[in-house]
Amino acid sequence: MSTATATSSGVRNADVDVPSSAVLRPAEALFFRLAAPRESESAAHTLVGRGIDWDRFVGIVLKEGVAGSVWRTLRDYDLPVPSAAASQLQGVAALSDFRLMAVRRLLTKTVAELVAEGIPVMLVKGGALGAFLYAEPCDRNMADIDVVVPRDRAHEAAQVARARDWTIDMAELKAALYEEHHHLPPMSDRLGLDIRLEIHSDVLPVGHPLSYGVAALRSRAVTRRLGASDVLVPSVEDMLVYSCIHLAWSHEMRIGGWRTFRDISELVAHLDFGWDRFLSIASDPTLSSACYWTLLLAERLCGIPVPPAVLRALDPGVGEWVGEVVFRHFVLQLVPMAQRNPSEGLARLLWTAGMRPKRSGHGAARPWQFGERKIEKSRELGLDTPRSSSERWWAHRLGISDAAGYLRRLAGR
Repeated sequence: MSTATATSSGVRNADVDVPSSAVLRPAEALFFRLAAPRESESAAHTLVGRGIDWDRFVGIVLKEGVAGSVWRTLRDYDLPVPSAAASQLQGVAALSDFRLMAVRRLLTKTVAELVAEGIPVMLVKGGALGAFLYAEPCDRNMADIDVVVPRDRAHEAAQVARARDWTIDMAELKAALYEEHHHLPPMSDRLGLDIRLEIHSDVLPVGHPLSYGVAALRSRAVTRRLGASDVLVPSVEDMLVYSCIHLAWSHEMRIGGWRTFRDISELVAHLDFGWDRFLSIASDPTLSSACYWTLLLAERLCGIPVPPAVLRALDPGVGEWVGEVVFRHFVLQLVPMAQRNPSEGLARLLWTAGMRPKRSGHGAARPWQFGERKIEKSRELGLDTPRSSSERWWAHRLGISDAAGYLRRLAGR
């Protein structure tokens, strides 16, 4: 039995007792369940009835930066949240919503300024999702505004942005750092919103091994109205594919899991979404493993319905036991404040075991290589200082013990 067959059926037979329960505390299980509001009300009530460490839960939510969306779901579910936790979440949610409304206005204004100069704009990631997918835009938190423009107009777009609402420190050094990157150096807003603008010429790093990119996105994009401006927005299926590869490949299944799962919950429920159209893109061998693992996590952790046939079509064929170990490793990486894997080398080994990059046609390219090259160049330019390597766990008794304990946890022992 494949990993997809075993796990995709398990989550539908029980609201809460999913196979990941061996590595998740109740507070963490509740946190992930709330990423799928349409699917999880019964499961959330069951988990709360079993007892929640509310201090831990609030800490996780604040660490992930999703207080607004989580608080609204807790309120809609009418869950018995202790007053101290409710007060803290509600207060942070109000501040977050205020900031996000300001970000939305800034996004609309920046796009209008670029379009007014005749620069075509395509929105991706949080900007597109928050503006056109969510009924409540403040449910989609953003740290960056990502706009894609034609490569030959990227620097012109940056000049337009810097002339108005955006700024950048050490511009010349950062331009040298990003000269081979797929987006220009991030700019900071002048309003103090702690938001960055990234002007992209593509959506993946230069030299990536995936059969995907800005040309494919544009070929299936639709035109939407943002304020008084026309912008391109990727198709609903492309938004899902890009969300999957952004989490599983670009971020190595390390950060941003909850937001990705929340996006998936909205995307698969959209009236325009079709699993067949999604598979026509995602079944490409270079993309399928990233899509498989992201959807498997979304289903098992959050209860998001994914057809078994979709998982079977994307299954990288790692086998049931290895698949469960890799799954638990990905879960622990995505839990804020979780006990972390002590070895970077072990993390890369487990990522490779699950993603099977050689079988997927990735050649020798790995996502961490792009980050390492950027770090090396940053040090050459004096923007960063070398740090001592943490990959010496094997040289110390405590490190060996920590790694062995982590592996036992993954194996469910």
